Amino acid sequence: MNQLTIPKLLNTDSIGFERFFDHWNQEAVLPRSNYPPHNITDLGENKFSLDLAVAGFSKDQLSIEHLDNKIVIRGNKSGPEGNNGDIKVLHQGISSRGFIKTFTLAPDVKPTSVSLENGILSIKLVYDIPEEKKPKQLTIN
Repeated sequence: MNQLTIPKLLNTDSIGFERFFDHWNQEAVLPRSNYPPHNITDLGENKFSLDLAVAGFSKDQLSIEHLDNKIVIRGNKSGPEGNNGDIKVLHQGISSRGFIKTFTLAPDVKPTSVSLENGILSIKLVYDIPEEKKPKQLTIN
């Protein structure tokens, strides 16, 4: 397996980053899909928006799962596309395929809300550092 090289600076001045690099080595070999297209936007104040273009999908055809540090978004259109009674689609250029899209979140990044408007699925995220992880002043004994 192709391994990333940890820079010498990290080897001498850092502790515990081995898991981080192991994680990215594993993620690098996974296949990636560009469908559906998405944006990740920094909204400031430790808030982010993950937006997916899901035109043609309704709320009941989408599912979003948050587990540990992953968000998994699934879109599933069942049934024949373009057949509505006597109407036949002569050309189908709008994709109707299903999808599974996975995003890895940094520790302490949590989803706060989900909305679907004008074909854009928007997941709001916040980076919320718990009190126990915030810097503390240490005293010398």
